[in-house]
Amino acid sequence: MHSYVPETYEIHINRKELPKGYLKAAYLTDMHNTAGKEETAQILQMLRREKPDVIFCGGDMLVARPGVSCRPALDFMRELRTCAPVYMGTGNHEYRLFLYPETYGDMYEQYKKKLELTGTDVTTGKKQPEKQDSDSKRYPLYWLENAYRDAAVNGIPLHIAGYDLDKKYYKRLSREKLPKPEIQEAVGKPKRNAVNILLAHNPFYLRTYQAWGADLSLSGHYHGGVMRLGQHHGVISPDFHLFTPIAHGLFVRNGRNALVSSGCGEHTIPVRINNPREIVFLNLYVNQ
Repeated sequence: MHSYVPETYEIHINRKELPKGYLKAAYLTDMHNTAGKEETAQILQMLRREKPDVIFCGGDMLVARPGVSCRPALDFMRELRTCAPVYMGTGNHEYRLFLYPETYGDMYEQYKKKLELTGTDVTTGKKQPEKQDSDSKRYPLYWLENAYRDAAVNGIPLHIAGYDLDKKYYKRLSREKLPKPEIQEAVGKPKRNAVNILLAHNPFYLRTYQAWGADLSLSGHYHGGVMRLGQHHGVISPDFHLFTPIAHGLFVRNGRNALVSSGCGEHTIPVRINNPREIVFLNLYVNQ
């Protein structure tokens, strides 16, 4: 059985148009089908101990590989919904299923359909009424694929957007420039009277996320750089760049927060050195 460590951050957001308040969130990303029954039980125990008000998922909960089942990811997401409402972004693996039906067949549509059957609200960006799952012990899960959802948690207004980056932003040995208007075209503009949270998988563009107006952006993808050097640096990123300085941790610029998790799993290179699997907890303080 693999083990996980809790990583806790304090996030401070100070904007006069927002009410004063506090909430606790959990953030999980890059599971890559690695949670079996024992791993799931361990994660659920951590979540129930911490009692987050909301859970964010950053994508790549499955592995896009021909012949590999989505069932482990589906089973895990179903159990995750016993702890708190879940807002789920997408990563390059979910995007790959969508992009190449000639390779993956209908895996993408089946994955979304089966998530819907477990009570998911696959959001299109339009305002929809909250719905209660038929099983009262399970909270809703919202799939945010170039879409957003507004919510109020502990009296704090949240504007939660999930940005699905184009394939050109995942090219190996190449890094395309991401213009801010491209994010606006996909998910709209941030809201003045809400805490703007952006789920965007690739952390290389965290400054663009902050420029868009994310009070808090949540990323993963780098898996902590395989081998982590200190709090932030990793030896290698998935696009084969060495010694990246944004492989892990919290980065604050002009009052805007960007969080990069080393993730809950791995694939292809199943190695972690000084870089444990982690479950992130966020203590979010507004005007405090």
